Amino acid sequence: MDAVTRRLAPLAALVALGLAAACGHDWSPGGDGSDAPADVVDSVEDDAPVAEDGLGDEATDVPRDEYVSEDAPVDSVEPEDAPSDVVEPDDAADDASDADVTDVPPVCTTPTGHDEDGDGIDDGCDNCPTYVNAGQDDEDGDTLGDACEAPGGSSMLSGLARFEAFWTDASPGDDWFSSSGTWSRVEDGMSGYSTPSGGNLLFGVPAETPYSVEAQFRFRPLASTTQSWSCVLLGAQVDTAHAMSSFWSCCFERQDRTLSIWRLREGSTSLDSMLVSTPLEDAAYPAEAWRRLRAYWDGMQLRCTLDTGSALEEFSAIELVPPGASRTNLDRGLTGLRVYNGELEFRSFVLYR
Repeated sequence: MDAVTRRLAPLAALVALGLAAACGHDWSPGGDGSDAPADVVDSVEDDAPVAEDGLGDEATDVPRDEYVSEDAPVDSVEPEDAPSDVVEPDDAADDASDADVTDVPPVCTTPTGHDEDGDGIDDGCDNCPTYVNAGQDDEDGDTLGDACEAPGGSSMLSGLARFEAFWTDASPGDDWFSSSGTWSRVEDGMSGYSTPSGGNLLFGVPAETPYSVEAQFRFRPLASTTQSWSCVLLGAQVDTAHAMSSFWSCCFERQDRTLSIWRLREGSTSLDSMLVSTPLEDAAYPAEAWRRLRAYWDGMQLRCTLDTGSALEEFSAIELVPPGASRTNLDRGLTGLRVYNGELEFRSFVLYR
């Protein structure tokens, strides 16, 4: 209603009342005559990729005159009382600017054709390719998603140094090498076998502190009940023949269901068990189920974590402050995968920086 109409409304009302008194007919509008309520926008799920425009399409009934001409159709209304669907341009702009807009991830410009975590985001553009995070939340804006930041805060890590999904025949690439054991490509994964000792598959680019290394894995069925370990490697030192002289490892043991930290010292041929957890799983939980193993090194403390359960939602961790002299290797060594006394399938490897 424009300003002129508002000024004339009281006068029109007085005229209408006068005519009603003269003619003996009630011309007052039905209902309370109040303005129709504002349009309403149906709510959407928080994670639906739909931007709300603030302009609803639900019409609100507006009271109409009780008198209807005998010649008029039953549903017709007097022109001045008909509801209007016209929205003033300025009002539409204000409503659209005030509406809540759901963040929609940008179109992936570097797709790989593979989605490791099945969250609908191609690996080529996923800021946490092994954690389900369709919303791609990244609170600190460092390109690493909130879902895969280091526990306790987002300041330690800021991106992906290397991600391997092992899904093509070209995986894992020329910058990987095996120092021992038998490694081969399987469907959408990498198989590692070594018995009775250890087998190692190394990523040939040194990590830079701080960093984190992660692998998703499962044990292949074994006829025996002997112990078997799945590990991620950190701080590995190798010679020109790719033989390892020292390393640190974060491991999960199949039989006892324990998480552990091990070290091979320079000049030694045996491993030092640095820390072992209590059993972390019920013995009935399938040994062949998928698990996520991850290690974090911030320059002072080595943290080893395990995610298990149907959605990898059950979290366990152990922590160790390594002896001072051994920290240098952790700061400048290689990372990779390790199998000890068994057969494993790895479906991904991630080096976070």
